[in-house]
Amino acid sequence: MQMKSWNVMDAIIQQAKKSPDKIAICERGKTCTYADLLHQVRKVSCGLKKNKGVNDRVVIMSNNCIEYAEVFLGAIYAGCIPVVLDPKWSQKEMIQVLDNNNPSLLFGDKYKLMKIPDKTMQTKISFQEDKDITSYSTWVASQKEDTVMETNEMLFIGYTSGTTGKPKGFMRSHQSWIKSFESGIDIFRFKENDHFIAPGSFAHSLSLFVLIQSLYLGGTFHVVSKFNAEKVAAICNQYKEVILFVVPTMIQSLIESTINEADIKGLISSGSKWTAAMKKQAIKRFGKTKLFEFYGTSEASYISYLTVSEETDLHSAGKPFPGVEISVCNENGWERDRGEVGQLKIKSEMVFTGYDHMPEETKAVFHDGWLLLGDYGYLDENNKLYLSGRKKNMIITGGLNVFPEEVETVLKQLSEIKESMVFGISDMHWGERVVAVVSWKGERKLSSVSLRKYCSEFLATYKIPKKVVTVDSFVYTGGGKVARKVMEDRIKDVLT
Repeated sequence: MQMKSWNVMDAIIQQAKKSPDKIAICERGKTCTYADLLHQVRKVSCGLKKNKGVNDRVVIMSNNCIEYAEVFLGAIYAGCIPVVLDPKWSQKEMIQVLDNNNPSLLFGDKYKLMKIPDKTMQTKISFQEDKDITSYSTWVASQKEDTVMETNEMLFIGYTSGTTGKPKGFMRSHQSWIKSFESGIDIFRFKENDHFIAPGSFAHSLSLFVLIQSLYLGGTFHVVSKFNAEKVAAICNQYKEVILFVVPTMIQSLIESTINEADIKGLISSGSKWTAAMKKQAIKRFGKTKLFEFYGTSEASYISYLTVSEETDLHSAGKPFPGVEISVCNENGWERDRGEVGQLKIKSEMVFTGYDHMPEETKAVFHDGWLLLGDYGYLDENNKLYLSGRKKNMIITGGLNVFPEEVETVLKQLSEIKESMVFGISDMHWGERVVAVVSWKGERKLSSVSLRKYCSEFLATYKIPKKVVTVDSFVYTGGGKVARKVMEDRIKDVLT
């Protein structure tokens, strides 16, 4: 595997020269060719260089749009560092991160920008027209086209979710993402004529990653900020040869939709556990479509993959991506035997550089060239990875460890359950007790006694939920995952 370049913009520039009229990005009927994209990128770069130039941090806080891509790539072209913030964050979280980055330019949705206190030497530029804030269309139209691309080893700074505490900025280099792009091309067999869809906010890393992967390859990316199965089906029907990056909850909606399996070239799942039962449903529904599941993180990119449509063991997270070493160790760092659960750590050229302005947090996850993932699992004799759960989600009840993900997988095998989440709540006797939150698909609901009896067939006694709470619906993140912290807080308020 040989990289085309060490700067993602080089590949996009080459694509603009090779196929200038090819559509690079589609957004609700609006299109942008590779030539148009490069033209706008160079104008953005010119404006940024007039400001501070190389190494300046350029903040983007916006819903997905073509302008978002122009500013992100324009900052890279200028040698600046794009800083991607979640527009759904609270004002407090926004200000906290802005103070840490001290940007001179803020691009985004006007309603979010208006909530940020004005600062001297800080300019706000809105993607919407507004009389009180400089509009992006006016600002970019006033710039000349910059033809000299600057260099910067850092690609961008993204942030982990702010729902569980202070957001952590993870720094990604050009090389780490280009290595990731090439791995995706190698394993998933992407082609430059492919169309890509990755529903969810660009602030949640995966959608942004797929956008840049598509442009790096020379494909066409379709902006879908909020997932809707029928809208995705319509795009697939129109363009064919579509690659879908989705989470399991989205797959379930697609299974029940009118989507034509022949329109999908590949369906790639990540983000949360895709149960074996759901995989079997997808195989039956999508026929000959290539189905993949990959395990990865914002900090590590691709780690392992499973070709679901060709695999018999659907409980595994698959084998490591080429160039990725996975090790399983105990709390003291000693390697565990095959089949024994332990902490996962990896070596890979796809991993991030570190956490921005957080040397202690960075030091805590890097050990002798290995990156600690914060997940538990094991490797079998065939080097297949099996995931047990997240360290931060682990419940300790009566001195024994329970991974919520294991219990959730068992619950989701029940046809009556639509969604489930398991967490621990403080208990004077046990330390923590296991609580399950469920929503039901239809009218038939199982009693707590029946649910616990069912769990006893698959789980050790201490892993069985001691309390079952029924809810009408779950709260999800922009990336389609259950918003665990939000749900936990709501249920704890009810139980305490």
